[in-house]
This record gives sequence, C-alpha cells and structure tokens, in this order.
Amino acid sequence: MGVYISIEDAKRRLKDSFLRLYAMPDDAQDLQTDIGSAEAQVNGYAGKRYKVPITAPPPVLAFLREQALCLWAEIAWRRGASDEIPTKVKEAADNARKVLKDISAGLVTLGGVTGLTEQNPGGTEAIVEEAAPSRFKSEQMGPWGGRQEEAAPPWPPSEGAPTPP
Repeated sequence: MGVYISIEDAKRRLKDSFLRLYAMPDDAQDLQTDIGSAEAQVNGYAGKRYKVPITAPPPVLAFLREQALCLWAEIAWRRGASDEIPTKVKEAADNARKVLKDISAGLVTLGGVTGLTEQNPGGTEAIVEEAAPSRFKSEQMGPWGGRQEEAAPPWPPSEGAPTPP
C-alpha cells in the first residue's frame, strides 16, 4: 500500500479495467511499482515546498490522493496492452501535473498543513505553521490594545500611578 493511494483506491478508479491491467499473478508487484511511481511524482513536485511524504489533515490527503490517482491511472494504462490511453485519463493526468507544478511553484498551497518544512528558493528551510486565532480583540485590551490616538501608559506603571480599569 502506498502513502496516498491504497489498492482499493486503485480498484475503484479503474473499475473493470483494473482486472484487465493487473490480472496476472506477478502483476501485484507491478501494481505496487506503479503506485510508487505515481506517488513519487506527487512527492517530487510537493517536495520543493513541503517535507514529504506529506502527513496532513484528511481533506489535504484526499486532494493529494486524487492527484496521485490521476497519475497512476495514466501509468496503469501505459502498462496495459492498449496502444492508446483514453483521453479522459490523459487529460486528468495532465491536469494533476499542472496542479502539482503550481504547488511546486508556490501558486497553490496545501491549506491546513501545519508544521511542515517549506523550502525557500535559496535552499534553506523555514517552519510553516498557522497561528491559533486571536483570543483577544483590541477593544478588550483597553489602553494596551491596538492603535490608539493617545499613547498607552508606560509599563510597568510607576509606584502610585493609577492602573487602567
């Protein structure tokens, strides 16, 4: 089983064609190789921006699974005896490559992915994390919150100075 694609995912994708393409006893190894090849393409593109293999919230993994399945289906059809890959399969794989190139270029981000390493163009690394939503609003902070016309009193207040309510 792969990181993004399971054998059951593959069977659901190709339905009856799956049995024709992977019918022989040694085809199980070919199936694993083909799944690995599709996932390597996903990781190759995503690896320019993120630490791979990506472990992320289910919606992001479902998105990556879909891209990997499109690439895998094209690989599976190439493996088959047919000379021609169905147009629908070819277009889906081309679209997956376009999306993955956009991820690689930083035009598409994997929302909800936190704590992954993002490669900067110079090759250094930076940790990318989403901050928790703010618990306070500036109007709750009194004189210490946000922009105000008058300057906030110095902190800590001098002895005997009144403190804000």
